[in-house]
Parts: sequence; C-alpha cells; structure tokens
Amino acid sequence: MESGATAVVLGPKVGKDLTDLPENVSFEKGRISVFVDFENTLRRRSRSFAQVVDRAGADDGFRVTLAYLMNDTDKAINLPTQDSNLYLKQEVRENGKWVRSHSHRYSACGNSYLSLELPVRSYVMFRVLLDSSDEEAARLVRYRFYNGHPEIKSIVSNMSGPVSV
Repeated sequence: MESGATAVVLGPKVGKDLTDLPENVSFEKGRISVFVDFENTLRRRSRSFAQVVDRAGADDGFRVTLAYLMNDTDKAINLPTQDSNLYLKQEVRENGKWVRSHSHRYSACGNSYLSLELPVRSYVMFRVLLDSSDEEAARLVRYRFYNGHPEIKSIVSNMSGPVSV
C-alpha cells in the first residue's frame, strides 16, 4: 500500500516538555530523534486522520500508531510540513536494503506548505500510517524524513520487527 498521508501532526501535542513523554518512549540525549510506538497499533477509523488518509486512497481498515519527534538540543528546529504532514515516510527492509514504501502527494495549494517549530527540549506527537496487509506487516519497518534540512533528513526512527495485524 502506498499513501501520501503518513505522518499527521496532532496539533495540541506540539512542544510538550520531554519530561512528559510516556515511559515506553526513548530518545537520544543531546540529539533530535524519532520514536515510533510499534507496540501499540490501532486498526480503526479516526475521523480527523481518516479524512487525510481517504484523500490519499487508503482503505477503511488502515492501522495507525503514535510517533514522537524529540528535540533534546539547545536549538529550536523548524520542520517543513504540508497539510500537517511531516514528510516522515515508511521504509521497509528488502533484500538487505532499506526501500521507501510510502509515497507523497504534493498539494496544489501554496497555503498548504507551512513549517512547524519544535522548541528546545520538547517533542511533538503524531500519528503514522502503517501498512495493513499481512505480507506488508511481516517486514522490518522504520521511518525516515524525506524533506527538510540535511540534519533532519538523516534522522531514522527505531525499527519494528514483524508487526501483528
């Protein structure tokens, strides 16, 4: 499955203090990092997220989970977004190489392109779309940024093992 809407920000959670992170979320001290909660996936139709996913052509039985982008540095970071999408795309391990498995659909409206500022020692929480078929879910998965400053593009999330559907 390919979808353009894979990392949609949950607005009220932007810029929360790192000390408020759930216990299962880990981050790299002194760095910018991403953690995807592969252990707590949902198969449901969340009204706000489903509208974005529906535009991207995904089916009603999509799976989502929460992801966290953490800034444990002394400098605020600006992240490019489009329609609240952080350009964080799923990659799968195939034949010993990481391959991007989610595409991106660009907006025709210039008002869709904004940036999100993540303050010093804070995090943003967002949902990521997971592949939904048994075959796709059985692969090793991670997420990588595909837009923005080279420092941001080099950030890779933790990996899942095969995830249960």
